[in-house]
Amino acid sequence: MLQKALTDYEGGHYYSTALVVFSMMDGFVKDLDRATRQGLHTRPAEDMVAWDSVAGHHLGLSHAHQSFLKGFYKTDETRVTELFRNGIMHGTLVNFDNDVVATKAWNRLFAVADWADSRERRAKSVDPTPPPRVSLRQWKDVQARESRIEEWEPYEHEPEPNAEELPEVGQTSRYFLKNWEKQRWGLVGKHFMELGSPQSAGGKLAVLAKELYEELELSAWTILRVRHVAAAVAHTDVELFVNGAM
Repeated sequence: MLQKALTDYEGGHYYSTALVVFSMMDGFVKDLDRATRQGLHTRPAEDMVAWDSVAGHHLGLSHAHQSFLKGFYKTDETRVTELFRNGIMHGTLVNFDNDVVATKAWNRLFAVADWADSRERRAKSVDPTPPPRVSLRQWKDVQARESRIEEWEPYEHEPEPNAEELPEVGQTSRYFLKNWEKQRWGLVGKHFMELGSPQSAGGKLAVLAKELYEELELSAWTILRVRHVAAAVAHTDVELFVNGAM
C-alpha cells in the first residue's frame, strides 16, 4: 500500500497519498501494542515522545500530534495544509488535495517509525538508575534549557551584500552553497540530516549529494535573509542561479 501511495505521490495524486499514508501509520501503531490495539489517532500527545530521537524535540512529534487529534464536525472547503487527520479522514475537510499535506503525511510516517524504534530501544535499556547527585544535575540542566527556550524570541537577519559576518545558520548556508558551487560532493553530503544510527559513511553521502545536485550547476547565489522561527528551527532565503536560470 505504501508503494502504491508513493506512485500516487509521484503522479500528483496527493489526496489518495494522504489517505493511504494516514491509514497505514494508524495500523502500524496498532500493531505496536497488540494487547490494547491502540491506534495513532487515539493516543494523546504525551504518548508520542521519542526517548532518544529528534522526534522527541519539544517541537517534534508530540507537538505536531496535536493537529492530528483536533476534531472537525462540519464541512469546510478552506484549503488545508496541516495534518488534520480527523477532518480529512471523516470527510469534513475536503480541500486537502495538495503536495503540502501529502508531503507532511510522509514526514509524519517517518517520525512515527522513529518513535516506534525509540520505544523499542528504551524497552531494551538496562542502564542503572543514576545516583541522586547526577539526577539533580540532569534536572537542573533540563530546567535551564527550558528556561532559555521560553525566553527565546523569533527574529530575522538580512545580511548586507558581500557581508563577512553572518549568523551561524547563515554561515552554514554559505559553506553549503560554496561547496555545491565547487562540486565538492563529500562536503555537501556532510550537511545531510540523518536520523538514528549507524550513520552513513562519508563516501555514501558524497555519492548521494552528487546524484542530487550534479545536474544543477550552481553559477551564483546570494543569501537574502535568515529567519529564526523557533529555538531550533531556522530558514535561509537564498537567490540561486542554476544552469543559467534564476
